[in-house]
Amino acid sequence: MTQEEIIHLENLSNLSFTQKERENLRFESVLEFVSQIKNAKVTGECDTYSVTLADLRDDAVRPSLPRTEVLKNAPKSDGHFFVVPQVVE
Repeated sequence: MTQEEIIHLENLSNLSFTQKERENLRFESVLEFVSQIKNAKVTGECDTYSVTLADLRDDAVRPSLPRTEVLKNAPKSDGHFFVVPQVVE
């Protein structure tokens, strides 16, 4: 990806990256990182993992967060719902 494409994606996603973070997102950096993972020495670990082997919590009814608490983190709300740009005509 070019620097301009990264900045465009940054604007679309409403994120803000430092110059170093932008450099890390470049395609060559991602390939280099994948190469490092590929060459990592891993011993004594399972080759696969299944979530069904994990201890799962019981499914229980619990109170959720109050609506006012959730909506105060939203960029826009109408007091009851999140307000987002229309994506479907």
